[in-house]
Amino acid sequence: FVVDATGSMDDEIDYLEEELKDLMQKTKDSLSLFSLNLSAVFYKSEGDDFVTRKSNFSEDLTSTIDFIKTINADGGRSPEAVESGLECAVNELTWRDNALTKIIFLVLDEPPADEDAIIERMHKVIQEAARKGIRIVPVACSGTDKSTEYLMRTIALATNGTYVFLTDDSGIGYSHMKPTTDEYEVETFNDLIIRLVNQYTK
Repeated sequence: FVVDATGSMDDEIDYLEEELKDLMQKTKDSLSLFSLNLSAVFYKSEGDDFVTRKSNFSEDLTSTIDFIKTINADGGRSPEAVESGLECAVNELTWRDNALTKIIFLVLDEPPADEDAIIERMHKVIQEAARKGIRIVPVACSGTDKSTEYLMRTIALATNGTYVFLTDDSGIGYSHMKPTTDEYEVETFNDLIIRLVNQYTK
């Protein structure tokens, strides 16, 4: 999980703290023939108390959950350092070369800066993720606008991932933008994550 840890994401981080252990255990149970490694990267903005903070991959789900509980959602000068969060996840975590499935769930509500240097960094890290076989699954939270939606759809497409989004049905966060699609099926976030992990793995 790569997660925006700025102030507007407090409800989403509270949800991860409460639900992720159960969610990952159910995912692990559904893939009992495989080992499941979990990691978390949080990012904020330049000038906040941190730009990125990470917990490397571990089969001990509790260690990652405990790390998540140390993160407070606050700060958030604009723009937010999406590119730094992805660079940390793609380049600094110990991805296993022989892993059957590699997935980043990118949970955010704002895009990176619209600056040439940042755009170049985004291009580079997305290409590196694709080269390593890492699928990026953006999860659009409350506050996402249309331009962010289109960017996240592009990232998913470039890495063979899936663009997903929270709706007001979730009860998580503030009000959510309607997605640009004529039809969609509402699932609980837990069921969605388990379904995608199983789909990519099997």
